[in-house]
Amino acid sequence: LRNKIESGQSSLARQLNPTPYLFAASAAYILVGLYALSQNPGVEPFTAQEYLWSIRDGYFGDMIMQTLKHGGLRPVEDAVILPFTPQEWWWALRDGYVFEMM
Repeated sequence: LRNKIESGQSSLARQLNPTPYLFAASAAYILVGLYALSQNPGVEPFTAQEYLWSIRDGYFGDMIMQTLKHGGLRPVEDAVILPFTPQEWWWALRDGYVFEMM
């Protein structure tokens, strides 16, 4: 029983020790994120959860290509927002959807 207890503690300690691969993956993830923020200020880096979702849903390759090209998800281009014209307000009043425009 004593041998089992002694070996059990050491095997448990070995199981909980992180491997060098985990450190390498973590370092690569942090470096890619820092690179993305420094080179492309408008780009949002992907989170670890998003990488897991991409593996699960089958678009991991596309996500890696976006990361290599842009450092993450590219921002949406700024859209020009124009106000409604008086004619559009008149149509909304006439057709009964003026409150949906507000």
